[in-house]
Amino acid sequence: MSADMDRPPYLTQRPTLQEMDFNCPVCFEMLIDPTTLNCGHNLCRHCLAQWYLAGQRQSCPVCQQAWVGHPKVNINLRSLLKQFMSEKYTERWNELQKDSNLALAVAEFDRKMTQQQQLSLGTQRVFQHNFQARNLANQLFGGALAGGFCSGLCISLTVAVFAWLTLSWFNGDGSTLLVNKPVQKWSVEEVADWIGEHGEWAKQMYAGKFKEHQIDGHLLSSLQEEDLGLIVGTSIPPVHKRVLLGAIQVAQHLGVKPPKNLWEFKAVYPGKTIFFVYGIRNHPRLMFLYLYWYDYQDSFLPFIHKVAPVANVSDEMLMANRAPPPTLGQWCRFLPQLILCPYWLIAVFTWDWMSVHWWTSNLVLISCISCTVQEALAVKKFWSEPKLSIQFILGQVIGMLVPYFLWPLIPGFIINIWFYMTVYVDPVLTLDLCRQRAMGAQ
Repeated sequence: MSADMDRPPYLTQRPTLQEMDFNCPVCFEMLIDPTTLNCGHNLCRHCLAQWYLAGQRQSCPVCQQAWVGHPKVNINLRSLLKQFMSEKYTERWNELQKDSNLALAVAEFDRKMTQQQQLSLGTQRVFQHNFQARNLANQLFGGALAGGFCSGLCISLTVAVFAWLTLSWFNGDGSTLLVNKPVQKWSVEEVADWIGEHGEWAKQMYAGKFKEHQIDGHLLSSLQEEDLGLIVGTSIPPVHKRVLLGAIQVAQHLGVKPPKNLWEFKAVYPGKTIFFVYGIRNHPRLMFLYLYWYDYQDSFLPFIHKVAPVANVSDEMLMANRAPPPTLGQWCRFLPQLILCPYWLIAVFTWDWMSVHWWTSNLVLISCISCTVQEALAVKKFWSEPKLSIQFILGQVIGMLVPYFLWPLIPGFIINIWFYMTVYVDPVLTLDLCRQRAMGAQ
């Protein structure tokens, strides 16, 4: 009798490699070109590409953890699958080769990731060169040349903002944007353009099909899941179908196109935008308290779900105002950050929009850093010389609320000038002011 026959059954019955789970968590098929993310999850490369192109989100579809860099194919796992499960792997590979859209999606994904890496590397080099030049200027001219550079940069930005506003004034005030038009009044061309806004994949593959079937706003308002299959075909990838169907349902629920960027939000809610910019810049804690009391569903709830996310809340739920109340864990993460460093929350929220507004998001991040430094210097000064009174607190509250009630009386052109100056010029001025205060403290 052999030694294996003398062993108990639970020691001899070992699981084989074929019994292990090598399925992709997105398509639930065998992993093809498995790509490992920072969180450790493995996905088919074409599934990851479709997920990214569907919403431009650099997060894991399974755990929603953000991933950085350009994810590569896990060659060890791929070799393992080819060696021990070659027949099933080859069969799945040949099946996917029949769909040319998958190869296009992977190529587009790799192209965007490469561009992003090159842009990030170039930005780091520019910042490094500017930092070295700034140090050299301070050493040679005692900071005089550096101050002149900042002044010149502010003047140039001011001139650029005024030129941009003048051009915008003559071209219209944004009233022709699709967000200002009910869905049922959209034309066939507007529906096709709206479909194309969901990504390059939607513009190339589905916008023309909606236009070919003459789908206008009235038909879009009553479109169902079965109708979508008749328009775009039954071979639509599940990720694409989920994104398109979710967007159509949100538009049907709201009756209008929800704003998807800063400019559309400003066109729909001009007063709220000005109030947000002023309040978040000068009184962030009071601002979030006001949002919790008076704008909970539309503003506060989406914000807290973005800065303290949970797995069961999607972007479609936030856009359709169907998000659940924050959990106890979200409050425990949100409140300490709001009290100690509110600009960190704003920076986290801004980072999520980096792919939509790259320059604007970077300037907002700079403003968050400079405002945090200013607040730290103010706390240090208050700690050494306490000067807190009821008049000071009332002044802060009144200073936040007065602009909200006065903005309807101010001409729109003046409001736009103030808005763009605050967003694009003020971060540079604030950063230079922090430098001057830091040098004065030294």
